[in-house]
Amino acid sequence: MMLILLQIVLGIMYANVLEWMIHKYILHDLGKKWKNSIFRFHWSEHHKVARKNKMVDESYNISWWKEMGRAKEVLGLGLLALIHVPLLLITPWFAATTMLYTVAYYFAHKRSHLDKEWGRKWLPWHAWHHLGRDQDKNWGVLLPFTDWILRTNTRN
Repeated sequence: MMLILLQIVLGIMYANVLEWMIHKYILHDLGKKWKNSIFRFHWSEHHKVARKNKMVDESYNISWWKEMGRAKEVLGLGLLALIHVPLLLITPWFAATTMLYTVAYYFAHKRSHLDKEWGRKWLPWHAWHHLGRDQDKNWGVLLPFTDWILRTNTRN
C-alpha cells in the first residue's frame, strides 16, 4: 500500500514539474522567440485572446480537430500520455497518475477558459498567469507546486 501511495505522490510531483517545464520552456520560450515555431499559437493566439477577453477563450467551444491551436494542445497532451504507457509495466500507479494528471490538466484548463469565475476560484494562479502584470510567471496550470518551489509564482 505504501508503494502505491509513493508512486501516486511521485506521479503528481513529476507531472507538475513536467507541466511547468513544457509551459515555460516550450510554449513560452520557443513560442515567443521563434516566429515560425509550431508552439507560437500558445502565445500569439491563446494568450492574446485570453488577455483580451479577461480569461475567456472561445476556441474551447470549437471541436478540437477544427481549430489548429486546440488540435496542437490535444495532440501534444495525447503524445505526452502515450510516451508514459511503457511505464505501466514497471510503475503502474506512477504512470497512471501521470496520465490522469494530463487528462485533468486538459479539462481544468479548458473549463478555466470557458467559465472565468470557476477558473478564478479553483485555478487563481492560472488566471494571474494570463491577466497579471507578468505573463511569464505562474507556469503551473493544474497545480502551483513547482511555482512555489521555484518561486515563479506571483499573485497579481
